[in-house]
Amino acid sequence: MGRYYMDDDEKKIIRSIVRLDDKRRRGKLKRRITNFDKKAAAAIEAAEREIDLGGATGEARDELMAKIRLNIISGTTWERIGETYCGRDTFYRYSRRYQYLIARYMGLIEDCSRKKKGGD
Repeated sequence: MGRYYMDDDEKKIIRSIVRLDDKRRRGKLKRRITNFDKKAAAAIEAAEREIDLGGATGEARDELMAKIRLNIISGTTWERIGETYCGRDTFYRYSRRYQYLIARYMGLIEDCSRKKKGGD
């Protein structure tokens, strides 16, 4: 797993998108669903499918994803989030990767493997 960088503005946008998706999932979103909401939901679903959580499957994967989302939504730290079945560094790496994938699927950032190398 490599490093995935986003600037502060991109991180704020992604966190807001995940918070809105959480409200939508819980039925607390009181406004009409827009095309942006649909695109964000599709990007989050694609990121959840693509992210590699170190071989976690089934219920363990769902629980870890819920804790990653909780970290993004409320800022709850790894130390206070409960059993994650992975170390602190690994947890935050998964969280950064998840946010990076959402940003990539939303079109906010380019895929680092697709960037041209050289002076082109």
